[in-house]
Amino acid sequence: MGSGAALAGVTSGIEPIFDRAYVRRSESLSQEIFKVYHPLVREYMARFEVEREEDLPPFFVTAHQIKPEMRVKMQAAIQKHIDHSISSTVNLPRESTAEEVEQVYFLAWKLGCKGITVYRAGSRENILTAMSEVKEEKPSIHTAPREIVSGSDGDDPMASPAMHDRAARAAQSAHTTPRPRPKVTSGRTERVETPRGRIYVVVNEDEWGVCEVFVHSLDVEAEGVGRLASLALRGRIDPREVIEQLWRVQSKEVAFDRSSGGTVVRVTTIAQAVALALGRALYGEDFR
Repeated sequence: MGSGAALAGVTSGIEPIFDRAYVRRSESLSQEIFKVYHPLVREYMARFEVEREEDLPPFFVTAHQIKPEMRVKMQAAIQKHIDHSISSTVNLPRESTAEEVEQVYFLAWKLGCKGITVYRAGSRENILTAMSEVKEEKPSIHTAPREIVSGSDGDDPMASPAMHDRAARAAQSAHTTPRPRPKVTSGRTERVETPRGRIYVVVNEDEWGVCEVFVHSLDVEAEGVGRLASLALRGRIDPREVIEQLWRVQSKEVAFDRSSGGTVVRVTTIAQAVALALGRALYGEDFR
């Protein structure tokens, strides 16, 4: 959930946020190490022109500021209303002892939790790092993204031609912003059958064309699909490209959806269902 939430720019659940900003490592993206802001933190800093996370008001409380026993009690309170097991991650400082970890597990068992997770800072390197543990220079959110890398003493990691090219591309892409959503849009709602159940896809248009997609589903990942599709459409990406990329997301599960015109289409994922609804809105009921 953490990776998906970071990609979609949304919160990953009802737990306290890991940190106001943190460093994340990914080998699948163009930047191996990059800085991630919690979406509400980024919005607040941009709106009130806050330059540093340290200057944020005290109501931005992170997981590291909450006592471990309170985290366990929070999970126990939630567990009472959920049938299956849930697991909340209790964040402990680097200097935590084995006895303190034992106390967390014992309290979770005593309160009736069906699962519990403990993460001691530094126990897994290069995965998720709080900004308080990062010694490199911290870039501002008002500047173009810069890759955080480690080099030898006195070396400038931006000095190589490759890094200059990457920085130039990042700066250029920073000027590409989605067009703002108008106050009023018009569109259509389509019911689509998927392997995960029936969903409703709302495709809205503004004066320039299709601008957003809302997905109503019991599957929480569906919201992320709609948000990313909307971002791409308002970013002037060709809708055909959006449809093609969504349609490539496949699974072994199968459902069959029939359009109002009688055309039957094989659907294997929610992403494909969104692509199908978007295609029908643009190209007619026979789209497949």
